[in-house]
Amino acid sequence: MEVQTRCDGSLNFYDSVSKAYNACKDNKFLDKISFDDIEGNHRYRPKIKKELWNPKSEQRMNQLSETYRNAQSDELFWVDQPMDKFVILIEKKTIQNMLLKLVKDGFPIPEHMKKYEDLINAELIDEDYCYAESIMNVFTVTEFEQKYNC
Repeated sequence: MEVQTRCDGSLNFYDSVSKAYNACKDNKFLDKISFDDIEGNHRYRPKIKKELWNPKSEQRMNQLSETYRNAQSDELFWVDQPMDKFVILIEKKTIQNMLLKLVKDGFPIPEHMKKYEDLINAELIDEDYCYAESIMNVFTVTEFEQKYNC
């Protein structure tokens, strides 16, 4: 398994999550730990409760983790926000924007885009929604360390 970290703007590579985590866990400039495993693509980002992300992301983290919802402001969490999920949502946002422009300008929906017509009347997808909906898990430090044998 290849595990990638980004600290201080530079990428580093390790052969396990445990090695990557232990090499970087005390670096306050750690941006992410990324890897693929049997569960899929992961991009874990450190998140201190008091450092607020966009409101939709905060709401999503509160829904996913009761521990996060009730945490003290200085507690650290690991948020799994895979890029593949984010990219799919951005694609959906782009398709919705294209369809809305076609409708607004009075053009017919091209045949190859008709399968997305439900996006025309759906809630408007914004970037905050994409960030929030790409959050898959929220782990405490202990939960992360236990899950990945750190």
